[in-house]
Amino acid sequence: MLPLSEHARFEMRRRGIPESIVQQVLEKPEQKIRLARGREIWQNRVKMEDREYVVRLVLELNPEIKIITVYRSSKINKYWREQ
Repeated sequence: MLPLSEHARFEMRRRGIPESIVQQVLEKPEQKIRLARGREIWQNRVKMEDREYVVRLVLELNPEIKIITVYRSSKINKYWREQ
């Protein structure tokens, strides 16, 4: 597992996102979206609590890779990029 910021740990607990889901996104992200300032979003569609969500990890890539925050949304169409 990559290093997690305190904010990311807090958000995982607050939003009920298990570490196993975060690990799944890290190991095999369905999408990677490049942002400004050396950041990327890695995201997967996952089933949790009988619903489908998009789980998004915001990563800082420089100087070392670190997970900045983690969140989930049921608004998959809002965040999902068709390729």
